[in-house]
Amino acid sequence: MAILHGGAAMPSLRIFISHRTEDHHLAEVIKQNIEFLSDGQIECAVSNAIPGGDEWHEWIKQQAVKSDLLLLLYTIADHDWDWCVREVSLFEGAKLASGTKPRVTGFLGNELEPLAVIAQHQFFKATTAEVERFLRELLGKGTYTDGQPIVPGLISQRGQDFRQARDAIASELQRIVQPEEYFHRRIVIRFPMVDAAT
Repeated sequence: MAILHGGAAMPSLRIFISHRTEDHHLAEVIKQNIEFLSDGQIECAVSNAIPGGDEWHEWIKQQAVKSDLLLLLYTIADHDWDWCVREVSLFEGAKLASGTKPRVTGFLGNELEPLAVIAQHQFFKATTAEVERFLRELLGKGTYTDGQPIVPGLISQRGQDFRQARDAIASELQRIVQPEEYFHRRIVIRFPMVDAAT
């Protein structure tokens, strides 16, 4: 699907952001910044206001069919990722059923490797440089739109907006994948045994 932008036909793209509940704010930051930079050429779906149960499952299935790209936020290993993997599977199945190549990418927490079931896809590390590379590929190089840039000249024309969006996403990623260390030292307190009879 294409929409007119500045008199020229431009590709539009729907991104489904798959994330764990705890990473909802990160998903929203990514959504807001991508949509802002794309001048409305990209629409991101985040499951923020969807109730649980059947309605949520139906919404996920609809996004799998409607979306062109799935962006997985695999931030920390210490979590049950079954639902996110299920979302990736639904997306891949919907794309293959329609004869379309499933385009899956995402961000990985520090020192994480992709889960085995999704290791065939390209992922980006949670660094400023990698966030920039992702945004350039998404918006400027046409990596996910068959070589057609979504926002040609983004860096040269809106460099400050680009840097601010990149930094906002990278900052939120780092906040999650490198949480502040709360316990730096351990204190051991030992109490002498007291005889209750005395």
